[in-house]
Amino acid sequence: MDVRTEAARRYYEQFKDLEQPSGGDILEVCEQVMNDMISRNVHYSLSNLTWGNIEKSAQDPYACCATYVSIVLYRSGLLTADQINSYNYHYTGSGGVPDMLRAAGWTQVSHSEIQPGDIINDVGVHVLIYAGGDLVYDQNCGVYSSSGRAPLGGPYSAWSRYNGDSNVQVWRAP
Repeated sequence: MDVRTEAARRYYEQFKDLEQPSGGDILEVCEQVMNDMISRNVHYSLSNLTWGNIEKSAQDPYACCATYVSIVLYRSGLLTADQINSYNYHYTGSGGVPDMLRAAGWTQVSHSEIQPGDIINDVGVHVLIYAGGDLVYDQNCGVYSSSGRAPLGGPYSAWSRYNGDSNVQVWRAP
């Protein structure tokens, strides 16, 4: 029993100040997913997507904005595969990303409260991840466009286009 007690104390001291990992900071994961998509030459598509399997979608050669955001949420540990696969994670309207976030306990906040890592959802149109300032991440960062334009390779200025639009939701993790 003394050996077990001493081992427990050692492990407690070793790990007591560590935070439980969530899979990574969402903005770090944005970069990882972006770089992975660039390295695999992922192209934009709405018709060639895998449905109901986020793990497979994360390996597919096609993606859209909602696919990119859903993969980031999955890989960052903010949503589980079951939470994502229960919804149309390729869509930004009813039955898609906003319903998925709401069911997972995310809350809507006002545009003036936006923080890096929040999800910007232009209902039925587009979804992005706020990086701070005017910068956002979305599929444009890591996916070739349908016209063949190369990915941007990093966040870009766009929040000002959405800020104040009544159709745009800002979602925050629980």
